[in-house]
Amino acid sequence: MINLIPTKRTLNCNGVNKEVHLLKLNPIHPMEFETVKKLIVERTTLSEFEVGFVLGELSTIIIENLQQGRGVRLENLGTFEPSLKATAMDSAEELNLNTVKKVSIIYKPSPTIKKALKKLKMRINRK
Repeated sequence: MINLIPTKRTLNCNGVNKEVHLLKLNPIHPMEFETVKKLIVERTTLSEFEVGFVLGELSTIIIENLQQGRGVRLENLGTFEPSLKATAMDSAEELNLNTVKKVSIIYKPSPTIKKALKKLKMRINRK
């Protein structure tokens, strides 16, 4: 069950500040690597060392591919793709590495994960 909490925000609409209310996910600490590793060990015949090694190698492979500008598609998880934000210039000659502002990763969930998200159970926590 996902807890949602009412939140108040002030938005600027055409120069006019307007107070609005919306629902926000109640933040929960992310599951740590060690916990994920232990859960996989419990559900498979792999040892803790083997699971740790495989997860470490997966991370390395994803990083290596992103550094080459290549995305990585993991069938049941989704796709990790490199992306960047850059300043637009008037001509191609003005473009240089200084126009790159930020390099990031776009994660696109798999159809399996998208389908699971549609079935989320939620409640509003008004405390």
